[in-house]
Amino acid sequence: MPPITRASGVGASLIPEDYARGIIKNVTQMSAAMRLCNRRRMTRQTQRMSVMTAKPTAAFVAAGAAPFDSTDVGLKSITRATWADLTMTAEPVACIVMIPDHYLEDQAYDLWGEMRSECEEAIAAAIDAAVFFGTGAPASWPASIVAHATAAGNVVTVPTGVDLAADLNSTMGAVEADGFYPNGWFYDLKEKATLRGLRDQNRQFLWSTRGPSNTGLQNAGDGDGDIAARTRDVRQQGEIWNLPAYTSAMGLTGFGIATGNTRYITGDFDKAYLGVRSDIRVKMLTEATLTDGADTWPLAQRDMTAMRLVTRVAYVTANPVTRENPTIGTRSPFAVAKA
Repeated sequence: MPPITRASGVGASLIPEDYARGIIKNVTQMSAAMRLCNRRRMTRQTQRMSVMTAKPTAAFVAAGAAPFDSTDVGLKSITRATWADLTMTAEPVACIVMIPDHYLEDQAYDLWGEMRSECEEAIAAAIDAAVFFGTGAPASWPASIVAHATAAGNVVTVPTGVDLAADLNSTMGAVEADGFYPNGWFYDLKEKATLRGLRDQNRQFLWSTRGPSNTGLQNAGDGDGDIAARTRDVRQQGEIWNLPAYTSAMGLTGFGIATGNTRYITGDFDKAYLGVRSDIRVKMLTEATLTDGADTWPLAQRDMTAMRLVTRVAYVTANPVTRENPTIGTRSPFAVAKA
């Protein structure tokens, strides 16, 4: 990957002439997985937990044969529970940006500060793509959320019901049929236009600013509709069936309206564990020699500085046995609505 330079189309527009300039950009998006999943702090590369694979059973005491023909002395049933190991492995995700020193000298503002927030967004996008869709995921990670739901058959094809609202209700129902309680939604930002356009038989919008009580569809846009809510959580975009709904503007390729692509994800996100072995660490490099494919960048020789950001994260889905569905192969705490 070539460095950021003053070449036209790369970084030339950022160098001020005789007036102050700012960088116009979208608000930095952070990881939806970090907000939705059950985060755990890790102290080693791997962390093991236990998940229940068989629940105990109970039965009413039956009377035996004479002279023990009373439930007072009847035999009680014997049962047990079983568990299995669940291991998650932290893997590094990183990015490096190189900038020539002479280019930096001509800047009128903190370019490293600008690039740091953008690189943090890039790391967040990589985490979301791996957790939800398996895109670029390490080999040590298990199936992604979408793959886990699909393997269990928790897929609703859109359109199937009378409208999209019915299909989203069926998607939640797939999670509930497996014995889990859905607690959130995740979908692409472009889907908001589809939701806003939903109408009832009287041509009244179902997805209004607060949501009619008979639909459960709401779009506050900023959580609670006030500035404080926007400060607390800039990603929450209202509710779907009274569950918090989060959107993504990361351009995740797993989302889309083409046949087979995912449009909406729901489930019990408490069963999705995202382990953090280390927070994002930033290191400035001046003497290193970097390689990118066939390209080599000796920083000292080229008067360049590089900023490296790296963090280590792990992911795993817990799929404990439930009384609604004791079969692991057809059970998942997640479901997806696909095109």
